[in-house]
Amino acid sequence: MLRHATRLLHGLLAVGLLLGLAPSARAAATYDVTQVGDVGFSQVWNATGNKEVKSGDTIGFNPWSVHITLEGHIDDISALAAGDVVSVPLTSDAGSHFSMNGTGWECADDVATSDGTVAFKANMRDGRADLRLTRTAARLSGRFDFRVVIRNGNLWYADRKSTSSTWHAGSDTFAFHNTTKPNHRCVNDTTGVGVNSTKSGVGASMVTWNCATVNRIARGGAESDTAPDVTYHIHVASADEGHPVTVASGTRAFEAYHAYDGTTAGDAFTGPGGGSHVAYTPKRTDGTPTAGEYRLVANADGSYDYDLDIGPREGANANRFTKPAVDATTAELMEASNMLFQVDYGGISINFDSSTEKRSAVVTWTSSERAGGSFLASNTITTNTGRSRALIAYDGNEAGSGGVAPTVGDPGTTAKAAANGFTRTGHTFTGWNTRRDGTGTACQASDDVAYPAEGRTLTLYAQWRPITYTIRFGGNGATSGMMADLTVAYDGKKTLPANRYARPGKAFAGWNTKADGSGAMYRNKAEVTNLASSQDDVVVLYAQWEDAMTAMPETGGTVGDRRFGKTIGGGACLLALIPALLARRRVRRNR
Repeated sequence: MLRHATRLLHGLLAVGLLLGLAPSARAAATYDVTQVGDVGFSQVWNATGNKEVKSGDTIGFNPWSVHITLEGHIDDISALAAGDVVSVPLTSDAGSHFSMNGTGWECADDVATSDGTVAFKANMRDGRADLRLTRTAARLSGRFDFRVVIRNGNLWYADRKSTSSTWHAGSDTFAFHNTTKPNHRCVNDTTGVGVNSTKSGVGASMVTWNCATVNRIARGGAESDTAPDVTYHIHVASADEGHPVTVASGTRAFEAYHAYDGTTAGDAFTGPGGGSHVAYTPKRTDGTPTAGEYRLVANADGSYDYDLDIGPREGANANRFTKPAVDATTAELMEASNMLFQVDYGGISINFDSSTEKRSAVVTWTSSERAGGSFLASNTITTNTGRSRALIAYDGNEAGSGGVAPTVGDPGTTAKAAANGFTRTGHTFTGWNTRRDGTGTACQASDDVAYPAEGRTLTLYAQWRPITYTIRFGGNGATSGMMADLTVAYDGKKTLPANRYARPGKAFAGWNTKADGSGAMYRNKAEVTNLASSQDDVVVLYAQWEDAMTAMPETGGTVGDRRFGKTIGGGACLLALIPALLARRRVRRNR
């Protein structure tokens, strides 16, 4: 009996030793932050408006770039094993204008101590407002305080008519108000490029509004099958030597916003489920793109060229919806406009070689309908710091053609202002200015221009002076009279003086740019504009003459008068009576 008990005791000791020596097989656990500590809102920053939003504030209705600083703590970090996850979901109340339910959220990768020890790896789960902190194997114990910045570069509203938003993180609540989005008329057909920055790159979206076309067709206009395709060209080059970029094409979508009425497009985003949204992926080609295709070329110098053809605004190849929107007014407009798209957007992703250091790229774009321009696109770093560069760009300021390449440099340094490469009909280039209307700082080509602060773009706008030209008057056979020259500025309207030339037997019939009357014709005292487009041009207007006729006493008609036929007819009747009167007079004398 004793021998049996001894064997049992030895067995139990052996098992205990094995259990103590064996590694833990516990699976990684996931905890809500309130189970192991807590978190709260430290700061909400409106990066679009560059100001802090405090609880109870009122902001605008429009989409914005938001940075949220969360401060929290873990009660005892040593209680978390490597691989354990602390979940910090951010939620919003139903009916909030700005909802936390969308995507586009991101944060820096690490949560580290002051000596650089990484305690947690951080990410936003699937790009949603759900911060995930994954414990590393770093040896730490006791209370652990943390500070994490999460951001969304383009937070859209979820409920257009709502006037408030309430957000939650841990046991904390953050509430604020907003104005409401009015639905304005959308009346233009435009093209443009917008950007959204992330920690590792920039998204560049080519946006095509089709409102003027939609409105015209909705009001009974005929749809054209010869409308040209809308095309874009984008050139991307790294602004940081030794740090290349890569470019990839993304998906696109076309949508219908809330209609203003049954025949007029609106500019209010419908929000989830309110309108019509169709996503599509353009097809890649190595040749010249046609409707629905793109071409992406990686150049030997590390830059990229991207060409896109979204198709025409109307006609057989235009993008269309297959079903109307839920909103009745929007559905009415869509059906009246043959289900044509109202706005088409999407584009490319510009990817940098770091998500922890500042990187930039120079983006230059044009469309088939617009000259476009250049801008500096940079990633957004929320925790780590880095070096960013600056850009000097040039704007043609109503130029019709041409362009000037931007320059990249470091803040605090200078560059020589570029020579003008733009042209504007009827105008002479006079220099550059930091304001479009010429009220800023002026400079000339080759002047030193200081680069702006890091990550910023200084735009120099071309300044123009209208040319002046001379209008000269030619008598073109006149024997008397004299007329002084006129000096006219381009785009200026001028009333021609009354004719002072005379030519025997002729009536003045107007002015013409050709002596033989084969040019442009202007009546006496006509209002003219832009007869020439070069400085000091001389435009000669030649008097035009027609045969004159003496007016009849009864009517005052002339050869050049519309009543001429009636006048001649009356005179002919009078002449026909003269022989009869003479014959009657001879008969009386014979008697």
